Amino acid sequence: MNKYEQIINYYRQQIVDKVLKPGDQLPNEIEIAQAFKVSRMTANKALNILAQEGCIRRVKGQGQLCRQPTDRQGDRKPDEFY
Repeated sequence: MNKYEQIINYYRQQIVDKVLKPGDQLPNEIEIAQAFKVSRMTANKALNILAQEGCIRRVKGQGQLCRQPTDRQGDRKPDEFY
């Protein structure tokens, strides 16, 4: 498993377990990179994928905010975004 996938899986599980709730702020790229001992680019890639999946929302000036995962057909339950 790639390092960026480990980060993605960690934050997905945090959302499923409701440790992170919609509106909660995630650590910034640098903090994630340090926590997982990866480069900032790897942390950024993981966050971009989480944003594409609808798990987080990246807001300039505010960072990464947790959101309820969705798809194009409408809302889905957190355990359905795998």
